[in-house]
Amino acid sequence: MNEKKIICIDASFIIRLAISGTEVPSFSNLWTQWELQGYSKIAPTLFYYEVTNAFHRYVISGLLTSE
Repeated sequence: MNEKKIICIDASFIIRLAISGTEVPSFSNLWTQWELQGYSKIAPTLFYYEVTNAFHRYVISGLLTSE
C-alpha cells in the first residue's frame, strides 16, 4: 500500500524556522527530514495572513528589521 505522506505546517513553525535559521537546528532539521521522507506540506487557509501578521508585529516591536 502506497500511503501519501502529508504534514500540516502552522504559522508558528514557519516563523520559528525563518527567524531562528541555523541557530536552532531542530526546526531546520525537522524540515529537512520531512523533505527527505517525501512529505507533502499543506497549511491552514489563513496561514499567509498569520505569518504576515506575526512578521509585522516583530518589525513593529523592533525584534526584526524590515530588511
